[in-house]
Amino acid sequence: MDIKRILNDLKTIIEQRHLSPQTDDSYASGLKTFCQYFPEVHHPTHVSKEQIIRFLAWVGVNCSLSKELQCFWALHFLYENIEGQPHKMDGVKKPKIVHKIPQVKSHQEVMEAFNKITNPHEKAIVGMFYSTGIRIGELCKIERHNIDPVRKTLLICQGKGGKDNLVPLNNYTINLLIRHWEALPTTHRQKTQRWLFVGENPNNYISKATVRRIVRRTLDVNPHLLRHCLGTYLHEKGVPLKAIADLFQHSSTRTTEIYTHTSMEYKRRLPNPMDEMKLLV
Repeated sequence: MDIKRILNDLKTIIEQRHLSPQTDDSYASGLKTFCQYFPEVHHPTHVSKEQIIRFLAWVGVNCSLSKELQCFWALHFLYENIEGQPHKMDGVKKPKIVHKIPQVKSHQEVMEAFNKITNPHEKAIVGMFYSTGIRIGELCKIERHNIDPVRKTLLICQGKGGKDNLVPLNNYTINLLIRHWEALPTTHRQKTQRWLFVGENPNNYISKATVRRIVRRTLDVNPHLLRHCLGTYLHEKGVPLKAIADLFQHSSTRTTEIYTHTSMEYKRRLPNPMDEMKLLV
């Protein structure tokens, strides 16, 4: 298939509808997988509904659920908005989402690991995840001018769903960012005036793969789990779900309700009939 043409058409429509760059990246990734699965097919319109179903079944067996959902919605967008064949997806079932409770680390576990980090760049990245709940794509593309040290805020532009979000920063996190910046080689600071976290090429922002390696090496978790750790911590501290949902930019507090399952503090306060029993000597 002409993947270059498909991706160009995708980008054009994404820009016309003012959808987020993250949406473009997600759909592009799903469509690349689709085209690689059908190397002998010249055009998406030549793929039958049965072939689409077999492709999604293959993704479901060989990839993650998130990848399966990514491919499903990418194909929906492809046939409805690019190829003009929305009927191709009629009756194609969306992958079933299994709601699992994330295995979060406790606040103490996170801080013990965090305090062992000596590299200022790695400490700033982990600190940003745990103090703000920022998503990995948002962290990678932080622009320096969107940090306001006076108001102690970070402006996230065009986050998930194309939304802007103003996130609070505390003094400690701001100091982490300052130390990170000062620790960069002088040549890097001179070359890059835009991105806060830079890649090997100082003119580019840091890659998601690099960030994942840093968080995995220092805390043995993926970056998104730190978001769940923060949500659990806030809920245990008595922060209302609505406030957490606003911070995390959840469109519904139903998404935020997962932290009622990961939080243990209020469960520990529940009376237990065995508390009335005397310990056996």
